[in-house]
Amino acid sequence: MWVTRWARHCSTVAGADALRAVRTVPSDVRAGFIAQFAKELKRRRQEVELANQKDCEALAGEAEGTENAAMMLKAERMYLDVGKWDKLMNDLLEIEIGRCLVGSLQGEWETENKVASRRTRAPFGRVLLVHGPDVDVTARAIAMLVKTGNAASIKASSSTPNTTAAIAACAATALESVGLPESVVQVVTPLPGVDPHCHLEAVLAAGGHDLIIAAGGAGLQELMRKMAQAPVMHVGPMVVTMYIHADAEPVQVQRCVQNAVSCSKSPTSVDHVVVHVDYKKKLELLEMLHEEGVVVHADKAVRKIMPNAMELKKADWGKVWMGQRVGVRQVQAFEQAVMQINAHGSRHLDVVMTRREDLGHEFQEAVDSAMALVNTSPRLADAEGLGMGSGLGIAAGSFHRGPIALQDLLTTQYGVVSVGRTRPEGNSKFNPSVTFGKAPSLA
Repeated sequence: MWVTRWARHCSTVAGADALRAVRTVPSDVRAGFIAQFAKELKRRRQEVELANQKDCEALAGEAEGTENAAMMLKAERMYLDVGKWDKLMNDLLEIEIGRCLVGSLQGEWETENKVASRRTRAPFGRVLLVHGPDVDVTARAIAMLVKTGNAASIKASSSTPNTTAAIAACAATALESVGLPESVVQVVTPLPGVDPHCHLEAVLAAGGHDLIIAAGGAGLQELMRKMAQAPVMHVGPMVVTMYIHADAEPVQVQRCVQNAVSCSKSPTSVDHVVVHVDYKKKLELLEMLHEEGVVVHADKAVRKIMPNAMELKKADWGKVWMGQRVGVRQVQAFEQAVMQINAHGSRHLDVVMTRREDLGHEFQEAVDSAMALVNTSPRLADAEGLGMGSGLGIAAGSFHRGPIALQDLLTTQYGVVSVGRTRPEGNSKFNPSVTFGKAPSLA
Protein backbone atom coordinates (compact mmCIF):
# COMPACT_ATOMS: atom_id res chain seq x y z
CA MET A 1 0.00 0.00 0.00
CA TRP A 2 2.76 2.43 0.85
CA VAL A 3 4.07 2.08 -2.72
CA THR A 4 0.74 3.25 -4.14
CA ARG A 5 0.51 6.17 -1.71
CA TRP A 6 4.12 7.12 -2.34
CA ALA A 7 3.71 6.97 -6.11
CA ARG A 8 0.64 9.18 -5.85
CA HIS A 9 2.52 11.64 -3.62
CA CYS A 10 5.40 11.93 -6.11
CA SER A 11 3.02 12.73 -9.00
CA THR A 12 5.41 11.21 -11.47
CA VAL A 13 3.05 11.05 -14.43
CA ALA A 14 2.07 14.16 -16.33
CA GLY A 15 -1.71 14.61 -16.67
CA ALA A 16 -3.61 14.11 -19.90
CA ASP A 17 -4.15 17.85 -20.25
CA ALA A 18 -0.42 18.49 -20.06
CA LEU A 19 0.26 15.82 -22.68
CA ARG A 20 -2.29 17.28 -25.06
CA ALA A 21 -0.97 20.78 -24.51
CA VAL A 22 2.71 20.08 -25.21
CA ARG A 23 1.85 17.84 -28.14
CA THR A 24 -0.56 20.19 -29.93
CA VAL A 25 0.85 23.68 -29.33
CA PRO A 26 2.60 25.33 -32.29
CA SER A 27 6.28 24.51 -32.59
CA ASP A 28 7.26 28.11 -31.86
CA VAL A 29 5.67 27.80 -28.41
CA ARG A 30 7.86 24.80 -27.60
CA ALA A 31 10.88 26.70 -28.97
CA GLY A 32 9.83 29.69 -26.87
CA PHE A 33 9.85 27.51 -23.76
CA ILE A 34 13.47 26.49 -24.43
CA ALA A 35 14.46 30.15 -24.93
CA GLN A 36 12.78 31.11 -21.65
CA PHE A 37 14.29 28.08 -19.90
CA ALA A 38 17.79 29.15 -20.96
CA LYS A 39 17.01 32.72 -19.91
CA GLU A 40 15.89 31.57 -16.45
CA LEU A 41 18.98 29.42 -16.01
CA LYS A 42 21.17 32.41 -16.83
CA ARG A 43 19.18 34.69 -14.52
CA ARG A 44 19.39 32.20 -11.66
CA ARG A 45 22.88 30.99 -12.43
CA GLN A 46 24.22 31.89 -9.01
CA GLU A 47 21.32 30.05 -7.36
CA VAL A 48 21.95 26.95 -9.50
CA GLU A 49 25.70 27.03 -8.82
CA LEU A 50 25.17 27.39 -5.06
CA ALA A 51 22.81 24.42 -5.13
CA ASN A 52 25.38 22.45 -7.09
CA GLN A 53 28.09 23.42 -4.60
CA LYS A 54 25.89 22.20 -1.75
CA ASP A 55 25.41 18.82 -3.46
CA CYS A 56 29.14 18.50 -4.16
CA GLU A 57 30.01 19.32 -0.55
CA ALA A 58 27.55 16.68 0.67
CA LEU A 59 29.18 14.07 -1.59
CA ALA A 60 32.64 15.15 -0.42
CA GLY A 61 31.49 14.58 3.17
CA GLU A 62 30.44 11.04 2.29
CA ALA A 63 33.78 10.35 0.58
CA GLU A 64 35.97 11.93 3.27
CA GLY A 65 38.90 9.72 4.21
CA THR A 66 38.53 7.45 1.17
CA GLU A 67 40.19 7.32 -2.25
CA ASN A 68 37.32 5.64 -4.05
CA ALA A 69 37.85 6.13 -7.81
CA ALA A 70 34.15 5.70 -8.56
CA MET A 71 33.24 8.36 -6.00
CA MET A 72 35.82 10.75 -7.43
CA LEU A 73 34.48 10.22 -10.95
CA LYS A 74 30.95 10.82 -9.66
CA ALA A 75 32.07 14.11 -8.13
CA GLU A 76 33.61 15.20 -11.43
CA ARG A 77 30.43 14.33 -13.30
CA MET A 78 28.09 16.22 -10.97
CA TYR A 79 30.18 19.39 -10.71
CA LEU A 80 28.72 22.04 -13.02
CA ASP A 81 31.90 23.84 -14.03
CA VAL A 82 32.22 26.75 -16.49
CA GLY A 83 32.89 24.45 -19.45
CA LYS A 84 29.76 22.37 -18.81
CA TRP A 85 27.68 25.50 -18.24
CA ASP A 86 28.79 27.14 -21.50
CA LYS A 87 28.21 23.95 -23.46
CA LEU A 88 24.75 23.56 -21.93
CA MET A 89 23.81 27.09 -23.00
CA ASN A 90 25.05 26.41 -26.54
CA ASP A 91 23.13 23.14 -26.66
CA LEU A 92 19.90 24.78 -25.50
CA LEU A 93 20.26 27.40 -28.23
CA GLU A 94 20.81 24.73 -30.89
CA ILE A 95 17.79 22.77 -29.67
CA GLU A 96 15.67 25.94 -29.66
CA ILE A 97 16.49 27.04 -33.21
CA GLY A 98 16.71 23.53 -34.66
CA ARG A 99 14.13 22.11 -37.00
CA CYS A 100 10.90 20.90 -35.40
CA LEU A 101 10.53 17.21 -36.22
CA VAL A 102 7.04 16.74 -34.76
CA GLY A 103 4.71 15.95 -37.66
CA SER A 104 7.53 15.76 -40.21
CA LEU A 105 6.79 13.51 -43.17
CA GLN A 106 8.60 10.18 -43.40
CA GLY A 107 6.75 8.81 -46.39
CA GLU A 108 3.50 8.91 -48.36
CA TRP A 109 1.96 6.52 -50.89
CA GLU A 110 -1.30 5.50 -52.52
CA THR A 111 -2.59 2.09 -53.56
CA GLU A 112 -4.42 1.20 -56.77
CA ASN A 113 -7.75 1.20 -54.90
CA LYS A 114 -7.17 4.84 -53.95
CA VAL A 115 -6.20 4.46 -50.29
CA ALA A 116 -3.70 7.23 -49.48
CA SER A 117 -1.31 6.85 -46.53
CA ARG A 118 1.14 9.16 -44.81
CA ARG A 119 3.69 8.30 -42.13
CA THR A 120 4.81 11.15 -39.87
CA ARG A 121 6.82 11.57 -36.68
CA ALA A 122 4.86 11.93 -33.44
CA PRO A 123 5.71 12.29 -29.73
CA PHE A 124 5.83 9.22 -27.51
CA GLY A 125 3.87 10.94 -24.74
CA ARG A 126 5.16 10.61 -21.18
CA VAL A 127 8.92 9.94 -21.11
CA LEU A 128 10.72 8.99 -17.90
CA LEU A 129 14.46 9.65 -17.82
CA VAL A 130 16.43 7.89 -15.07
CA HIS A 131 20.02 9.11 -15.06
CA GLY A 132 23.09 9.66 -12.93
CA PRO A 133 24.81 12.66 -11.36
CA ASP A 134 25.36 14.68 -14.57
CA VAL A 135 23.15 17.66 -13.73
CA ASP A 136 23.59 19.23 -17.17
CA VAL A 137 21.81 16.16 -18.58
CA THR A 138 18.71 17.11 -16.57
CA ALA A 139 18.45 20.50 -18.29
CA ARG A 140 19.35 19.13 -21.72
CA ALA A 141 16.78 16.34 -21.44
CA ILE A 142 14.00 18.74 -20.42
CA ALA A 143 14.68 20.88 -23.50
CA MET A 144 14.91 17.90 -25.87
CA LEU A 145 11.73 16.26 -24.60
CA VAL A 146 9.62 19.41 -24.74
CA LYS A 147 11.04 20.24 -28.19
CA THR A 148 9.74 16.88 -29.43
CA GLY A 149 6.30 17.37 -27.89
CA ASN A 150 6.80 14.96 -24.99
CA ALA A 151 6.04 15.41 -21.31
CA ALA A 152 9.15 14.88 -19.19
CA SER A 153 9.51 12.97 -15.93
CA ILE A 154 13.09 13.27 -14.66
CA LYS A 155 14.47 10.92 -12.02
CA ALA A 156 17.96 12.29 -11.38
CA SER A 157 20.62 11.01 -9.01
CA SER A 158 19.86 11.09 -5.28
CA SER A 159 23.21 12.89 -4.92
CA THR A 160 21.99 16.02 -6.71
CA PRO A 161 18.67 17.01 -5.07
CA ASN A 162 19.48 20.71 -4.73
CA THR A 163 20.81 21.21 -8.26
CA THR A 164 17.92 19.24 -9.74
CA ALA A 165 15.38 21.31 -7.78
CA ALA A 166 16.99 24.57 -8.93
CA ILE A 167 16.89 23.47 -12.59
CA ALA A 168 13.28 22.31 -12.20
CA ALA A 169 12.30 25.72 -10.78
CA CYS A 170 13.72 27.38 -13.92
CA ALA A 171 11.72 24.99 -16.10
CA ALA A 172 8.50 25.69 -14.16
CA THR A 173 8.90 29.45 -14.64
CA ALA A 174 9.59 28.96 -18.36
CA LEU A 175 6.51 26.75 -18.80
CA GLU A 176 4.31 29.34 -17.11
CA SER A 177 5.71 32.13 -19.31
CA VAL A 178 4.63 30.35 -22.53
CA GLY A 179 1.28 29.13 -21.17
CA LEU A 180 2.12 25.43 -20.81
CA PRO A 181 1.03 23.47 -17.71
CA GLU A 182 3.69 23.07 -15.04
CA SER A 183 3.08 19.30 -15.08
CA VAL A 184 4.65 19.05 -18.55
CA VAL A 185 7.97 18.76 -16.67
CA GLN A 186 7.95 16.61 -13.53
CA VAL A 187 11.07 16.11 -11.43
CA VAL A 188 10.75 12.92 -9.42
CA THR A 189 12.33 13.28 -5.97
CA PRO A 190 11.92 10.99 -2.93
CA LEU A 191 10.86 12.13 0.51
CA PRO A 192 13.72 12.51 3.02
CA GLY A 193 14.79 9.19 4.47
CA VAL A 194 13.28 7.09 1.67
CA ASP A 195 15.72 4.69 0.04
CA PRO A 196 16.34 5.82 -3.60
CA HIS A 197 16.03 2.24 -4.89
CA CYS A 198 12.65 1.79 -3.21
CA HIS A 199 11.60 5.16 -4.54
CA LEU A 200 12.45 4.18 -8.10
CA GLU A 201 10.51 0.92 -7.65
CA ALA A 202 7.51 3.01 -6.60
CA VAL A 203 7.87 5.23 -9.67
CA LEU A 204 7.98 2.20 -11.98
CA ALA A 205 5.08 0.54 -10.16
CA ALA A 206 2.97 3.66 -10.75
CA GLY A 207 3.38 3.14 -14.50
CA GLY A 208 1.82 5.55 -16.95
CA HIS A 209 4.97 6.22 -18.98
CA ASP A 210 5.17 5.64 -22.72
CA LEU A 211 8.97 5.46 -22.90
CA ILE A 212 11.76 5.07 -20.34
CA ILE A 213 15.37 6.14 -20.88
CA ALA A 214 17.45 4.41 -18.21
CA ALA A 215 21.09 5.41 -17.77
CA GLY A 216 22.82 3.19 -15.25
CA GLY A 217 24.56 -0.09 -14.52
CA ALA A 218 23.51 -3.72 -14.37
CA GLY A 219 21.38 -3.22 -11.25
CA LEU A 220 19.24 -0.55 -12.92
CA GLN A 221 18.90 -2.60 -16.10
CA GLU A 222 17.75 -5.63 -14.10
CA LEU A 223 15.20 -3.48 -12.27
CA MET A 224 13.89 -2.21 -15.61
CA ARG A 225 13.56 -5.75 -16.95
CA LYS A 226 11.47 -6.71 -13.91
CA MET A 227 9.30 -3.62 -13.42
CA ALA A 228 9.25 -1.36 -16.47
CA GLN A 229 5.80 -1.02 -18.03
CA ALA A 230 7.02 0.77 -21.16
CA PRO A 231 9.75 0.31 -23.78
CA VAL A 232 13.20 1.07 -22.35
CA MET A 233 16.24 2.65 -23.97
CA HIS A 234 19.18 1.32 -21.93
CA VAL A 235 22.18 3.64 -21.58
CA GLY A 236 24.64 1.69 -19.47
CA PRO A 237 28.36 1.85 -18.69
CA MET A 238 30.26 1.30 -21.94
CA VAL A 239 33.11 -1.15 -22.42
CA VAL A 240 34.87 0.32 -25.46
CA THR A 241 37.30 -1.99 -27.26
CA MET A 242 39.60 -1.05 -30.15
CA TYR A 243 40.97 -3.86 -32.30
CA ILE A 244 44.19 -3.07 -34.21
CA HIS A 245 44.63 -5.41 -37.16
CA ALA A 246 48.04 -6.37 -38.53
CA ASP A 247 47.72 -4.05 -41.54
CA ALA A 248 46.49 -0.97 -39.60
CA GLU A 249 47.97 2.39 -40.57
CA PRO A 250 50.30 3.31 -37.64
CA VAL A 251 49.71 7.07 -37.87
CA GLN A 252 45.93 6.59 -37.72
CA VAL A 253 46.32 4.11 -34.84
CA GLN A 254 48.46 6.50 -32.78
CA ARG A 255 46.11 9.41 -33.43
CA CYS A 256 42.88 7.53 -32.63
CA VAL A 257 44.24 5.74 -29.55
CA GLN A 258 45.74 8.96 -28.19
CA ASN A 259 42.43 10.76 -28.66
CA ALA A 260 40.48 7.87 -27.14
CA VAL A 261 42.54 7.78 -23.93
CA SER A 262 43.03 11.53 -23.54
CA CYS A 263 39.78 12.04 -21.62
CA SER A 264 39.15 9.32 -19.07
CA LYS A 265 35.95 11.06 -17.95
CA SER A 266 34.34 10.55 -21.35
CA PRO A 267 32.07 7.47 -21.56
CA THR A 268 33.45 6.88 -25.06
CA SER A 269 37.11 6.73 -24.01
CA VAL A 270 38.70 3.39 -24.87
CA ASP A 271 38.93 0.70 -22.18
CA HIS A 272 40.67 -2.11 -24.05
CA VAL A 273 43.07 -2.31 -26.98
CA VAL A 274 43.27 -5.69 -28.70
CA VAL A 275 46.26 -5.83 -31.04
CA HIS A 276 47.10 -8.42 -33.69
CA VAL A 277 50.33 -10.32 -33.15
CA ASP A 278 51.65 -9.18 -36.55
CA TYR A 279 51.09 -5.46 -36.00
CA LYS A 280 54.61 -4.02 -36.28
CA LYS A 281 54.27 -0.87 -34.19
CA LYS A 282 53.22 -2.33 -30.83
CA LEU A 283 56.21 -0.89 -28.99
CA GLU A 284 55.56 2.62 -30.32
CA LEU A 285 51.91 2.30 -29.28
CA LEU A 286 52.83 1.23 -25.75
CA GLU A 287 55.40 4.01 -25.44
CA MET A 288 52.80 6.56 -26.47
CA LEU A 289 50.38 5.28 -23.81
CA HIS A 290 53.14 5.55 -21.20
CA GLU A 291 53.95 9.12 -22.28
CA GLU A 292 50.25 10.04 -21.98
CA GLY A 293 50.31 8.89 -18.37
CA VAL A 294 48.04 5.92 -19.04
CA VAL A 295 48.39 2.92 -16.71
CA VAL A 296 48.64 -0.16 -18.94
CA HIS A 297 47.26 -3.53 -17.86
CA ALA A 298 48.71 -6.08 -20.27
CA ASP A 299 48.53 -9.80 -20.91
CA LYS A 300 51.59 -12.06 -20.82
CA ALA A 301 52.49 -11.54 -24.50
CA VAL A 302 52.37 -7.75 -24.27
CA ARG A 303 54.34 -7.67 -21.01
CA LYS A 304 57.25 -9.25 -22.86
CA ILE A 305 57.43 -5.95 -24.76
CA MET A 306 56.46 -3.76 -21.79
CA PRO A 307 57.70 -5.52 -18.61
CA ASN A 308 56.59 -2.72 -16.28
CA ALA A 309 52.94 -3.03 -17.34
CA MET A 310 50.45 -4.31 -14.77
CA GLU A 311 48.98 -7.76 -15.24
CA LEU A 312 45.77 -8.03 -17.27
CA LYS A 313 43.70 -10.91 -15.92
CA LYS A 314 40.95 -12.63 -17.85
CA ALA A 315 38.45 -11.22 -15.35
CA ASP A 316 39.52 -7.73 -16.50
CA TRP A 317 38.62 -8.23 -20.18
CA GLY A 318 35.18 -6.69 -19.77
CA LYS A 319 36.13 -4.05 -17.22
CA VAL A 320 35.25 -0.37 -17.44
CA TRP A 321 38.43 1.27 -16.16
CA MET A 322 38.31 4.22 -13.80
CA GLY A 323 40.80 6.99 -14.58
CA GLN A 324 43.50 6.80 -17.23
CA ARG A 325 43.87 3.04 -17.51
CA VAL A 326 43.65 0.69 -20.46
CA GLY A 327 43.83 -3.06 -20.95
CA VAL A 328 46.06 -4.29 -23.80
CA ARG A 329 45.84 -7.83 -25.13
CA GLN A 330 47.50 -9.57 -28.08
CA VAL A 331 45.56 -11.95 -30.34
CA GLN A 332 46.56 -14.31 -33.13
CA ALA A 333 43.59 -13.67 -35.42
CA PHE A 334 40.72 -11.32 -36.25
CA GLU A 335 38.21 -13.92 -35.00
CA GLN A 336 39.74 -13.84 -31.50
CA ALA A 337 39.21 -10.09 -31.29
CA VAL A 338 35.57 -10.43 -32.36
CA MET A 339 35.04 -13.19 -29.79
CA GLN A 340 36.42 -11.00 -26.99
CA ILE A 341 34.22 -8.07 -27.97
CA ASN A 342 31.06 -10.16 -28.19
CA ALA A 343 31.80 -12.08 -24.99
CA HIS A 344 33.02 -9.23 -22.78
CA GLY A 345 31.75 -6.01 -24.41
CA SER A 346 28.69 -3.96 -23.46
CA ARG A 347 27.17 -3.94 -27.00
CA HIS A 348 27.54 -0.15 -27.21
CA LEU A 349 30.60 0.86 -29.18
CA ASP A 350 33.68 -0.85 -30.61
CA VAL A 351 36.38 0.03 -33.15
CA VAL A 352 38.57 -1.70 -35.73
CA MET A 353 41.73 -0.17 -37.22
CA THR A 354 42.57 -1.67 -40.63
CA ARG A 355 43.48 -0.67 -44.19
CA ARG A 356 41.23 -3.38 -45.62
CA GLU A 357 37.75 -2.16 -46.53
CA ASP A 358 36.40 -5.72 -46.60
CA LEU A 359 37.70 -6.40 -43.08
CA GLY A 360 36.05 -3.23 -41.85
CA HIS A 361 32.71 -4.42 -43.25
CA GLU A 362 33.25 -7.88 -41.79
CA PHE A 363 33.94 -6.35 -38.36
CA GLN A 364 30.75 -4.28 -38.53
CA GLU A 365 28.72 -7.39 -39.33
CA ALA A 366 30.47 -9.65 -36.81
CA VAL A 367 30.39 -7.59 -33.61
CA ASP A 368 27.15 -7.29 -31.66
CA SER A 369 27.58 -3.55 -31.09
CA ALA A 370 25.17 -0.66 -31.50
CA MET A 371 28.01 1.26 -33.17
CA ALA A 372 30.90 -0.39 -35.01
CA LEU A 373 33.55 2.11 -36.11
CA VAL A 374 36.29 1.69 -38.71
CA ASN A 375 39.46 3.82 -38.39
CA THR A 376 37.63 6.33 -36.19
CA SER A 377 38.15 7.52 -32.64
CA PRO A 378 35.32 6.38 -30.34
CA ARG A 379 35.25 9.92 -28.95
CA LEU A 380 33.34 10.89 -32.12
CA ALA A 381 30.67 8.27 -31.60
CA ASP A 382 27.85 10.20 -29.99
CA ALA A 383 24.94 12.20 -31.36
CA GLU A 384 26.93 15.43 -31.47
CA GLY A 385 30.00 13.83 -33.06
CA LEU A 386 27.87 12.31 -35.82
CA GLY A 387 26.19 15.62 -36.66
CA MET A 388 22.87 14.69 -35.04
CA GLY A 389 22.85 17.51 -32.48
CA SER A 390 22.43 17.10 -28.72
CA GLY A 391 22.02 13.60 -27.35
CA LEU A 392 21.17 11.68 -24.19
CA GLY A 393 23.78 8.95 -24.46
CA ILE A 394 24.24 5.77 -26.47
CA ALA A 395 21.70 2.97 -26.06
CA ALA A 396 22.48 -0.70 -26.51
CA GLY A 397 19.15 -2.38 -25.81
CA SER A 398 16.81 -4.16 -28.20
CA PHE A 399 14.29 -1.31 -28.50
CA HIS A 400 16.82 1.28 -29.68
CA ARG A 401 20.53 1.00 -30.47
CA GLY A 402 22.89 3.92 -30.98
CA PRO A 403 22.88 7.61 -30.02
CA ILE A 404 19.68 9.05 -28.58
CA ALA A 405 19.11 12.28 -30.49
CA LEU A 406 15.99 14.40 -31.02
CA GLN A 407 14.60 12.16 -33.77
CA ASP A 408 14.86 9.16 -31.45
CA LEU A 409 12.45 10.80 -29.00
CA LEU A 410 9.68 10.50 -31.58
CA THR A 411 7.62 7.52 -32.70
CA THR A 412 5.51 7.26 -35.87
CA GLN A 413 1.91 8.01 -36.71
CA TYR A 414 0.01 6.91 -39.80
CA GLY A 415 -2.68 8.95 -41.51
CA VAL A 416 -4.89 6.99 -43.94
CA VAL A 417 -7.53 8.54 -46.25
CA SER A 418 -9.93 7.00 -48.77
CA VAL A 419 -13.47 7.51 -50.08
CA GLY A 420 -15.23 4.74 -48.18
CA ARG A 421 -12.91 1.94 -49.28
CA THR A 422 -13.37 -1.44 -47.57
CA ARG A 423 -11.49 -4.72 -47.49
CA PRO A 424 -13.12 -7.54 -49.51
CA GLU A 425 -14.48 -10.41 -47.39
CA GLY A 426 -12.87 -13.83 -47.71
CA ASN A 427 -10.09 -12.70 -50.06
CA SER A 428 -6.86 -13.89 -48.43
CA LYS A 429 -4.79 -12.72 -51.44
CA PHE A 430 -5.94 -9.11 -51.17
CA ASN A 431 -2.78 -7.04 -51.68
CA PRO A 432 -3.30 -3.89 -53.75
CA SER A 433 -0.17 -2.57 -55.43
CA VAL A 434 1.24 0.88 -54.72
CA THR A 435 0.70 3.30 -57.59
CA PHE A 436 2.23 6.42 -56.00
CA GLY A 437 5.19 6.81 -53.67
CA LYS A 438 6.73 3.96 -51.69
CA ALA A 439 5.24 2.04 -48.81
CA PRO A 440 7.71 1.37 -45.95
CA SER A 441 7.74 -2.37 -46.68
CA LEU A 442 8.87 -1.64 -50.24
CA ALA A 443 11.52 0.98 -49.37
